[in-house]
Amino acid sequence: NCAADDTAARFFLHIVPVDAQDLPAERRPHGFDSRDFDFARYGGRLDGICLALVPLPAYPIASLRAGQHTPAQGELWSVETGE
Repeated sequence: NCAADDTAARFFLHIVPVDAQDLPAERRPHGFDSRDFDFARYGGRLDGICLALVPLPAYPIASLRAGQHTPAQGELWSVETGE
């Protein structure tokens, strides 16, 4: 329902490139790029829907994994697309 408490926990966006060499050197050991964010940075509300517009890298993407987490509870939800 896009209430304030629905967006209070931190979000994550993990980007798996088609070619691992496209990753920044520090991310290559992990196999994905991380675009973790707070809703206030990229998010907004539109007709009761929560929407976040996160810039993606220019390299070809094999898959995306997005979700939400808190330090106390860990992962709250996630969804994966692609491969």
